[in-house]
Amino acid sequence: MPRLADDDKDVETTLKRKVKNERTNLFEWVKYKCLLHGPDLLLDPCDLDDALPATYRIALDKVHSVQTKAGSRFEIAHTTASHGSRVREEFMAPTPQHCSRWVASLQAKVLRAQADVAETPAMTRSMATLSASPAMAHARRHERMQVASTTPLDLDKLDGMLSVIEATSPKLAKSWGSVRPASTKSIPDDEPPKQPTLHHEVDEQLKPTLHHEGNETPLARRWTASEHDASEQLDILVRVETALKQLELDNKAALSRETELRQELANAHDAMRLASAETQELATQLREVATERDEWKLVARQKQDEVTQLRDELQIAKDEVRLLTNEQLRLAHRNRDLAVHVQRLDTLVYGKF
Repeated sequence: MPRLADDDKDVETTLKRKVKNERTNLFEWVKYKCLLHGPDLLLDPCDLDDALPATYRIALDKVHSVQTKAGSRFEIAHTTASHGSRVREEFMAPTPQHCSRWVASLQAKVLRAQADVAETPAMTRSMATLSASPAMAHARRHERMQVASTTPLDLDKLDGMLSVIEATSPKLAKSWGSVRPASTKSIPDDEPPKQPTLHHEVDEQLKPTLHHEGNETPLARRWTASEHDASEQLDILVRVETALKQLELDNKAALSRETELRQELANAHDAMRLASAETQELATQLREVATERDEWKLVARQKQDEVTQLRDELQIAKDEVRLLTNEQLRLAHRNRDLAVHVQRLDTLVYGKF
């Protein structure tokens, strides 16, 4: 299982990688043997297939982000070395615990690899600057040298030493008289770039007497100007190195902030997808409720039609009852009339006898 103990210990386990099948044009999960080895993540397919390459390599310094997904899945966003395009690889671990360990291991490895890559160009630029400017290197060497004795050196003794140098080294004597500040000094083409060791000994003895008041010579004044110019160049170099270090720190902070923002953006995307799924589910439920409401409306309309029909039938029945009642009254009235006529007839008939 992945561990964060040492860099030289390889972490090996089996993960499933989401791969698109060329034949079916569908995505499927393929088992890979994953190995964190140095600055790379190596993937070897467990089941050898002609359609898949033997080994797939992901450079950790090209990885942009490592994000966890739902369940035991995580995603790696990186730039391919062959095409230079940005791709996303999705992996599945056996359990969520394995997924968490893998994500922690990959994030630690990625940060370490990116830090190494960020430090290498800065060191290269600093070394190139120092090697490309002999005057700056000479000024730095003079700055680091310390004088063992603070007693001023006699200028007559210095002139004698310079005479010995001119007699023993003609080439050095030729260039010694043309000493100018480092910003305006020109070196002849036939002069070797490296100066003799005796020149450094003279520098060590000459440094305490550059600012000696009252007995300055033109040579001492020229050396004082050269030392001031070298000190200024050294200050510029120190400021440049400080600015580079500050830029490196700002770059690391920006990378960390970018990683945090990417994680927040991924979380926001996940929350948005979850909210979209919930919205779709609510919309489905709303459609079902609307369909049920329409069905109930149809049933209510049918019942209302039935009630209307019953009311019509009831009204018809009431009308028929009223007609029957009127008919009964008419018949009763007629019966009374007939009874009166019968009585009269009886009176007439029985009255004669």
